[in-house]
Amino acid sequence: MKSSNHILYISGLIDDGIKVFLDKINNYPNRKYESIVESRLIINLCIRHFESINKIAKEPELLPSAMILSRSLFESALIIIWLLYPNDIFISESRYLSRLKDYEIWISKQIKFNKLLGWDSEKFHLEKDAINNFRNKIQELLEKKGNKEENSKNVREILKEIGEERKYLYYKMLSNYTHGNYYSTRIYKKNLGVDSVFGEFIENIDWLFIYSITWPIFELASEILVLRASKGKCTQVYSHEFKNKIRKALELKNI
Repeated sequence: MKSSNHILYISGLIDDGIKVFLDKINNYPNRKYESIVESRLIINLCIRHFESINKIAKEPELLPSAMILSRSLFESALIIIWLLYPNDIFISESRYLSRLKDYEIWISKQIKFNKLLGWDSEKFHLEKDAINNFRNKIQELLEKKGNKEENSKNVREILKEIGEERKYLYYKMLSNYTHGNYYSTRIYKKNLGVDSVFGEFIENIDWLFIYSITWPIFELASEILVLRASKGKCTQVYSHEFKNKIRKALELKNI
């Protein structure tokens, strides 16, 4: 199966968009706030996922792997949006602390599991203590400024906060490939029972689905990150011409 020229055209546009973003963000090495630093690390994951998806797009039969990467990209970009969405940077810092707290909880579970197996957990204990001390110090400073501790949110809650809850359906569709649910095997079989037809039924519209979900959320996350890192000085990352070009490319009528 060969990739369509249009799908490869979209992947090329995304490569161009990533370069534009990197040129912008590199002008603002803001390391004062932990939420901005963490968001820059997360967006590195998003970019690597995109680069992988674009390589996989050249071999379209590898669609299931691209779906899994797309889910991770979508969720990671959404975390950036949630972290930096508030206009108040100190709320963003509180949200960053909730991320650290979740990691502490994860470490505690690892320690408990290791204990059951009789494994050593010294490194986990040291890391947990270091994170806990760091988090408590920042939390104390934030409380002096009147900021309360924030709780992390799930994907649907974040989408609802930013007025995009409808996109939760797309996230769930991508999740089917991560968990090997029935929906994900539709690309290998049509119909049921004696009417079943087996094969590999991957279409260009499946690839368009991937890009139409991942690029808009990445675009929003990258714009918010540049806005916050620049302290409001840079309000435009992508030109209107580029945005229109990629939006037209993602329209269903092109397939």
